[in-house]
Amino acid sequence: MEIVPAIQYAVAGVAAIREFLKESSNLIDSVKELIDRLLQSTSCKEDKQQLRELLKKIEESEEQRKELEELISLSEMCEMWLSKNQVSLANQAAAVVVSDHALKDSDKSEISERITDYLYLIHSALHWGRPNVIDLHFQENPSISLRLPTIYYKEALNFIIDKKAPSYLSPEATEIAKAYFEYLMKQLS
Repeated sequence: MEIVPAIQYAVAGVAAIREFLKESSNLIDSVKELIDRLLQSTSCKEDKQQLRELLKKIEESEEQRKELEELISLSEMCEMWLSKNQVSLANQAAAVVVSDHALKDSDKSEISERITDYLYLIHSALHWGRPNVIDLHFQENPSISLRLPTIYYKEALNFIIDKKAPSYLSPEATEIAKAYFEYLMKQLS
């Protein structure tokens, strides 16, 4: 599967955000220390009030940074799971769908190949933290037609997220992955 050209430019931006989050923690701690010292050294009520308000805003932004860092960490766990298991998961899901619907072996191959592509697409969307990676794929490849009814591909994707999500993924990480799976399935409609 080709990487969507527009997404290639986003890679550098995502890497920069991840690096910024790592470095910003130290910066925030330094700024908080400086504000504490200024609070202790100033006697002006107005200055102290402004410094307290600034400190409150910094603490709020630190909380947002931590939430974003956690979200990135959960997405990375999902990415690793998909990256390590995408072909195996696709083959297992295809086998189940073929068995449930008494399809041909050639259908199993078709389902497995498409699901492998879709898992890569979900992996990419998780990596960049943007479900619109999926939209861009379908916009740039509108002529891709499925040989089999869409329901088979959706059943395979549902099987993976409902039955194959590993226990080491936290419920939050599983929910993130499920959201991306569901987003892709909507695009198949």
